[in-house]
Amino acid sequence: MKPICLTISAFGSYAGLETIDFTKFGGKGLYLITGDTGAGKTTIFDAIVFALYGEASGSVRQSDLFRSKYAAAETETYVEFRFLCRGREYQIKRNPEYLRPAKRGKGMTLQKGDAVLSGPNDCLTCGYKNVTCEVEALLGIDKGQFVQIVMIAQGDFQKLLLSSTSERITIFRELFGTGHYRTFQEQVKETYLDLRREYEDIQKSIRLYLDGIRVEKGEVGYDTISALRKEKNLLSAEKSLEAVDELLSADENTQKELQEKIGKADGDLEQINQILGKAGQERKARKQQEQIQNRLKELLPQLEERRAALAGQESYTAEREQLREQIIKDSEQLKSYRDLELLRKKLEQQKQEQERLKEKRKRKEGRRQELLAQKEELSHVLESLDNLEVEWQKLTSQQERLGERKRELRSIREMLAETQNAKERLFQVQYVYRTALDVYLKRNQEFQDLYQSYLDAEAGMFSSKLVPGEPCPVCGSTHHPQPAPVLQKIPDREQLKEAEKAVNQSSKEVQEKSAAAAAQKSRVESLENALLVQISQIPGKDPIQKEDNRIPGNANDDQLTERAEGLIKEQEEALEKAVHALEERQRKNQQDQLKKQRTEKLLHETVLQIELQQKEAEELGAALVLAEAQITAGREEITRQSIRLEYGDVREASCKLEEKKEKLQKLECAYEEAQKAYTDCSGNVWLLEKQSEALEEQLDGSERIDMERYERERDELLQNRKELHRINNLLSARLSVNREAEQKIRRQQEKGGALEQKLIWMKALQDTVNGDVTGKEKIMFETYIQMTYFERILSRANTRFMQMTGGQYELRRCAEASNRKSQSGLDLEVIDHYNGTSRSVRTLSGGESFMASLSLALGLSDEIQSASGGIRLDAMFVDEGFGSLDEESLNQAVKALRDLTEGDRLVGIISHVPELKERISRQILVTKERSGGSKARIVI
Repeated sequence: MKPICLTISAFGSYAGLETIDFTKFGGKGLYLITGDTGAGKTTIFDAIVFALYGEASGSVRQSDLFRSKYAAAETETYVEFRFLCRGREYQIKRNPEYLRPAKRGKGMTLQKGDAVLSGPNDCLTCGYKNVTCEVEALLGIDKGQFVQIVMIAQGDFQKLLLSSTSERITIFRELFGTGHYRTFQEQVKETYLDLRREYEDIQKSIRLYLDGIRVEKGEVGYDTISALRKEKNLLSAEKSLEAVDELLSADENTQKELQEKIGKADGDLEQINQILGKAGQERKARKQQEQIQNRLKELLPQLEERRAALAGQESYTAEREQLREQIIKDSEQLKSYRDLELLRKKLEQQKQEQERLKEKRKRKEGRRQELLAQKEELSHVLESLDNLEVEWQKLTSQQERLGERKRELRSIREMLAETQNAKERLFQVQYVYRTALDVYLKRNQEFQDLYQSYLDAEAGMFSSKLVPGEPCPVCGSTHHPQPAPVLQKIPDREQLKEAEKAVNQSSKEVQEKSAAAAAQKSRVESLENALLVQISQIPGKDPIQKEDNRIPGNANDDQLTERAEGLIKEQEEALEKAVHALEERQRKNQQDQLKKQRTEKLLHETVLQIELQQKEAEELGAALVLAEAQITAGREEITRQSIRLEYGDVREASCKLEEKKEKLQKLECAYEEAQKAYTDCSGNVWLLEKQSEALEEQLDGSERIDMERYERERDELLQNRKELHRINNLLSARLSVNREAEQKIRRQQEKGGALEQKLIWMKALQDTVNGDVTGKEKIMFETYIQMTYFERILSRANTRFMQMTGGQYELRRCAEASNRKSQSGLDLEVIDHYNGTSRSVRTLSGGESFMASLSLALGLSDEIQSASGGIRLDAMFVDEGFGSLDEESLNQAVKALRDLTEGDRLVGIISHVPELKERISRQILVTKERSGGSKARIVI
């Protein structure tokens, strides 16, 4: 990847639009990004990283803070980046998320982050995340790798140099993706710990099962089991379980004897229970026979009484039949009563409907009158809104005139700004002119002095040749009272010519600067005159008078500018009020237009409602005539049906019918109760007589049994049997517990034996991969893999480090750690080839540390590129760090960086070190503006 052009708008410290054309550097070599501290040098790299990946280059900067605080509210924030990749040109335009003025109305709205990537054949990719994914696929590296390869960032030079092994492990894990080796280490350790916990759990469970074995002191196996409970390694105490087997065998024999005794007791108890059962049945039969005879004595008189009551109810048979016939007849006539009732209800409903129709027709007529009044009112409203279109045209014309005035004021303000800039330029040109004039006067005075010295020297040399009494070759005098002295220091002709040449050059410069000042002054006066003409055309104001003899920069300039600013501000405020008033009138006109539309629509709907109300009123009149005819017919039908019925209405007929039904029901209930009472009593007497006969047959020939003796024998057997069962249950429970404990102990021992072997080799593996082998260095498996990368990084770094230090120093990975308690394998030392010693990298001086760190960072960048599949990035940035180098070290560092540009690579150095400005002529100069924000320009 090689940059072509970078465009920044309202981004970071850049308030406006800045374009950096990297093609001016020729596509390769070194160039310097320099400027004031905090001006925005690193922001250039931030903009490139943001364009490619949508993030900042470091953790300090955040992408949601990229909006420039110096930018105007209407200026759009974005970065546009063109670059070459594999010989093809691509372009990205990306903007962050920021607040901007709303396009409609007032206030602010959120501008969502977006990105567009265009490539060969106009292939487009849109979307913030989609473009980032496409860039990662195109370059083959993500943002983190890009920053590590392309940017040796400010403040990160010594991070890798002075890190410990544990810190380098973390750094290399992120750079080279060795995290899965660490995961393997943790999995091995976790597996070992799980096995050890499982092994300890088996030991605990065996001890728990041994503690649960039930055995009393003095019993078989008690001493052996007690000794077994004190063993530490229970997995190897297998023979001791023989005591448990002996205890189980003794308990099983005892249980067998108990069960035989319980069986014999159960047999004896069964015989006694049979005898007692037979005696109990006989006693129960005699008691039942006595109860049956007593019950028969009670029931026989009741049977005679119920027979007489039944005969009395049978005498009402004829009356019941007559009531049934009357009920059938009345039920048949009840339908006619209901029909008559329905006719009366229908007549009443017809009357109510007639009243409802009358009321509805009345309401319809009232509604029609209301609608007619509403129609009249709406017509008046429409008449008052007829001239809205004409008024809207007037408002539109006023809006155009206000827009023209706003443009005129903007033009005047721009001309005023241009005039002020021209004045500032005039001050600068005049200052340069005065400076050049001072130089000229100084050099002219020096020339005059030098020329006078030359003449004096010539006179001295001539006077030295005069002879007293001989005439002077110039004046002819023979007397020489004061001959010119001979000077010790005589200027030669070359010095005189150089001085004269310098005077002529200064004179030429003064003339040029004077002409430039005059031209700039003329331009200022021209701009001021044009400004006065523009201001004089402002309606309603007198033009600002200009004084003829004022000098640019005096108090009159300030007064003119102040008065012009005040007049423009006053006009802008008046214009703003006029615009607000016009907008208010336009809103009022639009509201009236809407009101007119709603009124027209409402008027049309009102006319339709009037017609509808008229039609419905006519329909209601026809319905009233029909209802009157139906009411008359209903009255006649009610009169005709009422004549042939016995009762007045259905209610009276229903009451009479219910009285007859109730009377019939009482007679039938009384008959049924008398019949049921007789039947029940007769059946009970018959059943008791049959039961008495059966008991007589059962008791015939039976003998009495001594139940008290057999009950005493049964109680003794039950007590003895209960005790035997209690002892047997206790023994069964102990057998069950002990058998289960013995089985579990054996299973745990079998399981623990296999687990013990696995635990031994798993511990050896865990100690190896996690660097915990006793007596050995603590090098973890992940660290061992990273050592390979580290050796390659050091090999690449030493190529540059030895060049920078003139072959004195070389970086080397420590073969052994300073102690075997902490992690090792990635410790670093430096070899001093001048004295053949090795020492810690922390003993290097500031300049030496910088060169070592720079070499290590460049080596790391090369290795990351190699590990990333040979990705070739033809651009690199180095940020700061050169201030600690002496002149020779700086030369060596610059030479090493120049070597980076071999082939077709472009390397930018971000620094404000003056020595670098002298060595690197190709520069991006970043400067702060007084008005806020920064500017960037290329210097070749």
